[in-house]
Amino acid sequence: MISKRVVFSAENAIYCGKFFLKMHDLKTPYFSSVLFLDRIFNDISYVVGTFTEQQAQYYGKFLGFILEFTIKIHSSKEEFNKRTSNHPGFKTSVKKKNIENDKLETVEKQLEYENYRTVCNKWQGNISRAAVTCLMSEDYVQTRNMLVILPRLIPFYPKLEERAKELE
Repeated sequence: MISKRVVFSAENAIYCGKFFLKMHDLKTPYFSSVLFLDRIFNDISYVVGTFTEQQAQYYGKFLGFILEFTIKIHSSKEEFNKRTSNHPGFKTSVKKKNIENDKLETVEKQLEYENYRTVCNKWQGNISRAAVTCLMSEDYVQTRNMLVILPRLIPFYPKLEERAKELE
């Protein structure tokens, strides 16, 4: 639903971002915020080539909105705890072997701040790889669209010097 609506207009892009935040803030059961974010930032290079220039602007606006949320809760442990403690959206499932019956069991555990920082770094790396792939592409549309998207991410990406060097 989100991926199709986000490219209709600038208003829809922001609406989709706010819809995600509302789902997160309401502690919606069975809605994993971390999984949603992971899918958004998985590999954007595949979809970038399918957009018109206008759609790329809207998609960039949406990514910027979502990145603002991720960077805000990445900024400090206090902010992270305030926005994610006791949130079903920030629980991760871990498979553990039960010693008594020798079976694998799924245990839910709240995502810790340091693990979240690692995941944020992974997402920034995914954006870098996608950007480099699109910018180095011989496909004009991919290159143009990435050049349209990147300025909309500037306040929130790249946050690490290593990522900036990858883009250079």
